[in-house]
Amino acid sequence: MSIEGTIKGVKPANFFRMLHDPECMKKAKPAPKEFKVVEKINDNADVVYIHMPLPFPMSDRDFVYQRLYLNNKDHAKLVKQLGLYDKKHKYYVVMVKSVERDDCPLYDKLVRAEIKMNYWLIEEIPGEKDAFKFKTKVCQALNGKVPLFVVNDLGPKMSHKMMGEMLDNYKRIFSEEQKK
Repeated sequence: MSIEGTIKGVKPANFFRMLHDPECMKKAKPAPKEFKVVEKINDNADVVYIHMPLPFPMSDRDFVYQRLYLNNKDHAKLVKQLGLYDKKHKYYVVMVKSVERDDCPLYDKLVRAEIKMNYWLIEEIPGEKDAFKFKTKVCQALNGKVPLFVVNDLGPKMSHKMMGEMLDNYKRIFSEEQKK
């Protein structure tokens, strides 16, 4: 799945934070049954375990994945090392892929899903406050048995549904923070 768009009325730094900050991820709906940082590799990378509930008739899935998250202004050296975009305006990157770990074994009642790639590019729009352009590419295998009617029903609607849920989560997470 590949999605591109522009979002207004949302702070790009907060949207980026929502994609990688464990505290934000725990507040998301649907909330994970379990979320833990298995290893903090450095300030920009970690390995996480997540157990996600899925609606009937599917069984829950778990994931073990490594994440890299950074922005081009605070991490210019790493951006150059990775060969990422050289842009004057600020942008954020999140890259996720599944990994196998001995300290994260498979559980009998869960199906281990696989994220082959999940990339986000969130670009501030020069001169516009609380607006950004984004591109995301997601390729994952839910594994296990997924009923055909679920695939047929969700497939065409998935990108719209995903972005809708993310914007709902953004409002919930950051409206709570603004009240504090």
